Amino acid sequence: MAEERPTNPPAPAAPADALPEPPLDAPPKGPSLLRELADKWQLPLLAIGLLLLLTSLPRLLTRPAPVDADGEIAQARQALQDNHPIEAINRVDRLAAAKTTDAQQSQMSLIRGLANHALAALTRDAVQRSHARACIAELDRSLSLVEKPESLDSRLIGPAEFYLKRGQARIWSLDTGEKDLLAALALVSPGQDAMRRQIVELLWNANAAVVHKELDGMLARADLAPADQLWAIRKKTQLLVREGAVDKAEQLLNDYLGKLPAGASQDALEVELARVYYESAAQHGDKLSSRQREAKMDEAYRLLSAVQLRRAPVVGEEETDSELCWLLGEVSFTQNRPVEAEENFRTVTRLYPGTPFTRAAELGIAKSSAVFKPIDRAYEAYQQVVDQLLRGPDDPLIDRRAVRNSLLALAEQLRRQEQWESSYQFLVLLYPMVDPAEVKPSQGDVKEMQGRLLRRLAQEEKQAAERLAREAAQRSPASQPEEIGHLNAQARRHLRLAAEAFLEAAHLEITDDQRSGDDLEIAATCYDEAGEILQAIVVLTKFVRDYPGDQSRVARAVFTLAKSYQGAGQFDRAIAQYQRMISEYANSPDANKSPVPMAQCYKSLGKFEEAEKALTDLLADDRRYSPDSKEYSLALFELAKLKYERRQYRQAIARFDELLQREPASPQSVYFRYHLADSYRLSGIEMDASIAAAKTPLERQQLSQTRSLWLGQAKEHFDQVVAALEARGGESGELSELDSLYLRNAYFFRADCVFDLALYDDAIDLYDLAALKYHGQPEAVAAYVQVVNCYQRLKKPEQARTANERAKWLLKKLSPDTFSRRPLPMGKDYLAQWLEWVSQSGMW
Repeated sequence: MAEERPTNPPAPAAPADALPEPPLDAPPKGPSLLRELADKWQLPLLAIGLLLLLTSLPRLLTRPAPVDADGEIAQARQALQDNHPIEAINRVDRLAAAKTTDAQQSQMSLIRGLANHALAALTRDAVQRSHARACIAELDRSLSLVEKPESLDSRLIGPAEFYLKRGQARIWSLDTGEKDLLAALALVSPGQDAMRRQIVELLWNANAAVVHKELDGMLARADLAPADQLWAIRKKTQLLVREGAVDKAEQLLNDYLGKLPAGASQDALEVELARVYYESAAQHGDKLSSRQREAKMDEAYRLLSAVQLRRAPVVGEEETDSELCWLLGEVSFTQNRPVEAEENFRTVTRLYPGTPFTRAAELGIAKSSAVFKPIDRAYEAYQQVVDQLLRGPDDPLIDRRAVRNSLLALAEQLRRQEQWESSYQFLVLLYPMVDPAEVKPSQGDVKEMQGRLLRRLAQEEKQAAERLAREAAQRSPASQPEEIGHLNAQARRHLRLAAEAFLEAAHLEITDDQRSGDDLEIAATCYDEAGEILQAIVVLTKFVRDYPGDQSRVARAVFTLAKSYQGAGQFDRAIAQYQRMISEYANSPDANKSPVPMAQCYKSLGKFEEAEKALTDLLADDRRYSPDSKEYSLALFELAKLKYERRQYRQAIARFDELLQREPASPQSVYFRYHLADSYRLSGIEMDASIAAAKTPLERQQLSQTRSLWLGQAKEHFDQVVAALEARGGESGELSELDSLYLRNAYFFRADCVFDLALYDDAIDLYDLAALKYHGQPEAVAAYVQVVNCYQRLKKPEQARTANERAKWLLKKLSPDTFSRRPLPMGKDYLAQWLEWVSQSGMW
């Protein structure tokens, strides 16, 4: 029996539609070098293990140092104050297993809550909501451990700020936060006008009555700072305009225009008055005649132009100047002067970057460019606006719906002009901003447009994934694995995006069952192809439940659902769906495809008898399955593998031989031949026990002849595997990882067969060929180990010593990393110890 046997590879990919094979590190099917050496050298290895245990014992018995809870909390507090929220969370998390008091627990939760608040302020959408929910939970826990907000760590937060931050977190988590904000408002001291302003801003959309009351209270105060007074006037005006009380807004501004000192405050109020004129015409124009609307716009333009003429830019008053230019741009654009509008918008972005009107001006540039400039310039401008909307916090001057409607209108306009590519570019730009939850049922046109948008985007994403997959298939697996991995990852990402878009489109098409069902089915397919198996299962289950009447599509969905359960490792559920396919949808084309994967599921559950029955039933059903059919070949291959993996090698020989006879020219035939050869080899090895137990010399002779015959057959078939794979590598320039593994094992196993036949000179030649083939790799060392064994059997000690030294020299040249990347059952240190032990053993 050979002393060195490489690990057996997994079974090859089945022909045609076979499912993926197990990983390359699957357990070996035959004897391994590790087991054979372990049988011989147990005592030395046991001694080494005990030595390692004794040297490690002091470290295992060392106790960790106690944790200083107050010190960690103090450092976490400082990290939070230094605006390092992640570090703050990490520090308090170190105390999770430490014994802490309620007061310390309260401080820790408070730090976590405030850190999550800081992270929520930096993010958006689902990530922001996640941090916000964590913030609320931690702040609630912090408060529950003390009697009242005043008892919280005052170095971090005061009572009013506590409720303010918790209310803000509730808003981020899609709640109003009104209760907390009102509590904060009640605790704000008279000197905290900045905080009061922040609370009013947050209550702006939640409680107009409270906002009115607070603004009126601020305006009634004699001690109010001029800047705060101006802010309160403008906010009051904007609130009145929003409620449609335009006349009251105009009256309020006219009253204060004569009271405030001339200069910046007067200019700001005049700009605000012009904004009232503009918004009354633009947003509430339905209450005015066309002449009245034009008059309002003209008055706004006149007032803004007059302020612009008399003002010079002043440091500290950039906000007023930027609002003036932005509003002039909006009025000019509305009056159909896009060139003048863009000049004003660009003035804002050029001279006043970072003001509240900068992003609104960038949107104005995009709208103006779309009118009179090449469409690619407009696209760049819109792209900048959308990127900032997606990255940054909400902008009160930019309504996302308005941006979406603008992009939709532009895309539809380009579509009507048959500029399909440009139209699609704007739809792609719009895709991240689409939120079907914001579409009201009455908005049928917008809903239909969003459905079309999502479907078109989904189709484009799917096509992009297909292009990337094709490109990956054309790359060389051996020399470009990283590029292939990157391309496949990108393809999966596009498939996920396609699935999400199809799924959203299906939800929008609630009135069109056919289209909605189509979208659901494609979404499930995309999820499945992207490897998102659990999402595919959810969508398929919904489809089967919601569309039971469409038998053909339901049958396809049930079959895909079965495959998805199988891919997710839920084999019992997969079997149930395959059985449903066979019984309920027997006439479906997918019903004939179900027995083979069902047998694979049985095998994965260890139910080998059921697996074998499913396969043999298929092979015996000549009414449904022709011997030339794809399903017959798949079943035969699976049955042969099952016999091989259950160590029923003689039965496996018959099945693999039949496969070779049926498909001699198939690309898979080299794998069939490999397993046929290995089945012969392992059958021969199994004969050793029978020979040892033989009762008569004649019986022993007959068994030995059978053993020699099978090992000889194995060697001949391994020779053909080596020739076929070497030729394949010569044609393509390189082999796949799986082919390389089969070739490596074939090189060694054919040498092992000759070794087991006691033809040691021939074995040396074959091991030398293997060492030459894998020069500079761990396999070469394994080959020379076997050469040592051959010379020992030939009683040639000098040659054995030379081969052993050669193996030691080769081993020194290899790094340990080389072994970690190779599927060998031992490491470099293990082989080095073995070779050194052999050198000193006195065997020669």
